[in-house]
Amino acid sequence: SGFRLAGIELTNVRMEAFGKARRPDLRVRHRPGAHAAHTRRLFEPVENRWMDAAVRHWRDLTAADRIAGPAVIELPETSVFVGFGQTARLDDRSNIIIEGTAK
Repeated sequence: SGFRLAGIELTNVRMEAFGKARRPDLRVRHRPGAHAAHTRRLFEPVENRWMDAAVRHWRDLTAADRIAGPAVIELPETSVFVGFGQTARLDDRSNIIIEGTAK
């Protein structure tokens, strides 16, 4: 505590509890069509050239979507690149799964 007159400073606490808890719903609510699909010019280092890549927003995707590379999937905090020969999809928890080998 920052209060000196308390006479005690607590620096570490460990707690163990047992009981039933409701599991949180971790599914992401997607909004298909909320963002317009567009392209972005980017440098692709394997091909060693500039090119246009499809840009999709993560919250617009559904589990049925397959995004063929080259493409960029935009998330609120980062962007994910999908290379030539790769395909991206979402799993049931909205994780991005990239399959195939970049050429």
